[in-house]
Amino acid sequence: MPEIHAELRAFADAEAPSEPDAKARYECGRAYWEHVQPYAACTSADRCTVAPRVVLSAGGARVAAPEPPLALSDRCPMLVGRDYPGELRQLGLDAAEAATAALDRDWSTLADRLGAVAEVHAVLEDICTPRRWRFAAADLNEARGRLGRVGDLLASPELAGPQAGWRVEAADLFVPGAGPMRQLARFDPGPAAVNLTIGAEARALREFVLSRAQCRAGHDPRPMSVLVADAESGRARFFGYLYAEELVCGDLPPLGRE
Repeated sequence: MPEIHAELRAFADAEAPSEPDAKARYECGRAYWEHVQPYAACTSADRCTVAPRVVLSAGGARVAAPEPPLALSDRCPMLVGRDYPGELRQLGLDAAEAATAALDRDWSTLADRLGAVAEVHAVLEDICTPRRWRFAAADLNEARGRLGRVGDLLASPELAGPQAGWRVEAADLFVPGAGPMRQLARFDPGPAAVNLTIGAEARALREFVLSRAQCRAGHDPRPMSVLVADAESGRARFFGYLYAEELVCGDLPPLGRE
């Protein structure tokens, strides 16, 4: 990093030349100079904002790093003579490979399982969003049973299997609470691991709920005002607002009368 920083320092204070090719080279170098500042600070600062770190996403445990935005011409590596962003990414991959080699596999397995909670949470947030759907009692019981099995899997005492390990793998990643990041490595719990089953069961729960929901369409989106009055005296016994599917929904009885 000090070598890269020293090479780009020439663009820090120089004035932009007027000749087109030289100006294009200067603009690339100047953009590179600004891009590497957060990385250069890591050589002395107590906290490195762009350092790789273990994060938990809906896919499990990952090693990822924030990446400062950089919009440049494809000609910049040729004009400057070096692909600085590419080298910085490779540094991150090398760092991720070295760091994950020292991580305990059992700890990594449990961290990956904790990341699966994010996927389960996303499923629950989706299927529990009020949509004015209704369900048969048997389907509700089945959905609760499936959710219970997901909970049992999350509580499993199973630790790292023989094929579990970290894999260096670059990709774009969105981390809740942190935003867009660059994935450098991911934890692979192995083909028969509980962690993978958790995600599969959570997705199956979502598909089951969405497929068994009744009264998904065909009703007026506006509520009805309902007045129930005594036929003889005319006195009101009930007044309120109801949606149509609360009263009529396929073979289901009025809501609250199941």
